[in-house]
Amino acid sequence: MNRHAEFISFKFLLNDRIQKIQQIAKEYDLEHNSYIAFSGGKDSTVLHYMIDEALPGNKIPRVYSNSGLDYTLLQQFVRNMAKQDSRFVIIYPKKDVKTTLENVGYPFKSKRHSHICDIYSRQGKTGCVKKYADGEKGSTLNCPKILQYQFENELPFKISDKCCMEFKKKPFIEYERQSKRFIGLTGMRQAEGGQRINLNCLVFSDDKLHRFHPLAPCNDNFIELYIKTHGIKLCSLYYEPYNFTRTGCVGCPFSTTLKKDLETMAKVLPREKARCENIWEKVYKEYRRIGYRL
Repeated sequence: MNRHAEFISFKFLLNDRIQKIQQIAKEYDLEHNSYIAFSGGKDSTVLHYMIDEALPGNKIPRVYSNSGLDYTLLQQFVRNMAKQDSRFVIIYPKKDVKTTLENVGYPFKSKRHSHICDIYSRQGKTGCVKKYADGEKGSTLNCPKILQYQFENELPFKISDKCCMEFKKKPFIEYERQSKRFIGLTGMRQAEGGQRINLNCLVFSDDKLHRFHPLAPCNDNFIELYIKTHGIKLCSLYYEPYNFTRTGCVGCPFSTTLKKDLETMAKVLPREKARCENIWEKVYKEYRRIGYRL
């Protein structure tokens, strides 16, 4: 696709998204019933500006959960935005990171792998565990051979997919309860892959709108064009000398770019590197022992 055609496609999708936001805002009174789950990353920053483009003068809260697992520079980025915009709300989950991870389990490889490890630790080799661990030959959905030992012996430490629930989802659930705003707007996109590949724009719970993902059909090119055409300034982690492509939890073991990220941190963010090694010590040690990701 040439640049002109790409721009036309961008404008078409942008207009569609603006109209969708306006439609949902009118139908579900987003002004009084919703909030933006603001992570400080690229997608949620784009969403912040797109909501303003679609709904000028809106007072929808931008809620950031400072879990203690974000990059320090990202926390500073959100605090600076909050100083300039009273719609920003920063909440602080009252959880000790290391203690919580010991209790609920550490993330390992992916959410799916960690979830099945959790089932295995509680119920043994059930049908879904066996299907994943001993799946069809050649399937990319199978457990990698190098990790199959985790379904043959006792796990090296507690593994589960509950980390995101504890540090990301639960704080927003509590915010919803206190604010009475039960519609969460997120920057999640299908193009991110994994569990989000089948992401729906609208998510209902008990016949009530619960989540609205305006960027669901937007690909990476759309996001980059929106940033460029609207002159958006992102968190400094996306620029030199860091050049991160994602700014989720610092050193998250789920990241497929973990090795590269840690190498970058070692050069330009040594304190963050040390923090990662402390938080995820057990996972990193196991990754290095078996020669996986690190």
